[in-house]
Amino acid sequence: MGKKPNELKMFLPDYWASTRIGNFTKIKHPIFSRIIGKPENTHLSYTLDEFNKLLKQITESNGSNVSGLRIYFISYPAEPNPDLIPSGMEDTLSLIYAPTKIALSDGKIIHVNTGDYFVKDAKNNIINLNGDVTTVKNWIQNFETRKRNIINKLLFQGQDYETQSLWYEIDTIEDAYLFLTNSDGNSKDIPPIIAIFFATYHLDEREKAIAGIAKQYHDKLTLIFSFMSLGNIDGTPYYYYVNSGDNDDIHALGGSGDTGVPCPPPPSGQTTCPGA
Repeated sequence: MGKKPNELKMFLPDYWASTRIGNFTKIKHPIFSRIIGKPENTHLSYTLDEFNKLLKQITESNGSNVSGLRIYFISYPAEPNPDLIPSGMEDTLSLIYAPTKIALSDGKIIHVNTGDYFVKDAKNNIINLNGDVTTVKNWIQNFETRKRNIINKLLFQGQDYETQSLWYEIDTIEDAYLFLTNSDGNSKDIPPIIAIFFATYHLDEREKAIAGIAKQYHDKLTLIFSFMSLGNIDGTPYYYYVNSGDNDDIHALGGSGDTGVPCPPPPSGQTTCPGA
């Protein structure tokens, strides 16, 4: 049974969403853009049907024995790959979605990857790279060496601090899927675009844990999930944010969201952040 919209864990007030997106835009986006020699990517977008397909595949991974979802920050390689990398997006930020399962390590519960790795390919299909873990590892490593390590040196005095991945518990994923779909599994009649923005915890949160955010998260990369709708100016289509008052369901949600747990620090029971 899904939770009511205002109980969904992945959503937070619009103010904190906009400040975290703005913080990424002001501080980290210019650094990443200089590194790759062109404007860095700011977000990924999915149609509601694409996003629901992704959530369904995640929840059914490992025979539905899924404990959560780990989202890795990746950077595409500079070399073109017309099957996997959208044209023009070489060397830019993107995401890989890795369902997790429960395992024991020295008597402690940890969450390890199931071996499924979902991405959106160059043709906008949601595909599973479980047969190509080498590509997954290379993309994660490209983010590590090209961007994450430089941010650690420039902003965090060389500490291993910048986010490598985010982990979401399975209840969050299941509740989001139940909210976004009807009982027949088809998408609800709500704003048709899910945009996932790259973001950074806002500096104003240094002195107090807003919305339960632990202090060790400050200035780390995170993600913001937002609803968007299609509009037009003089016949030119564009996407716009759905604000809290635009839709009763979205008003209950607050518009945007993020409750992923960043790594580092490593999860309980582990000494390093989980790799692919």
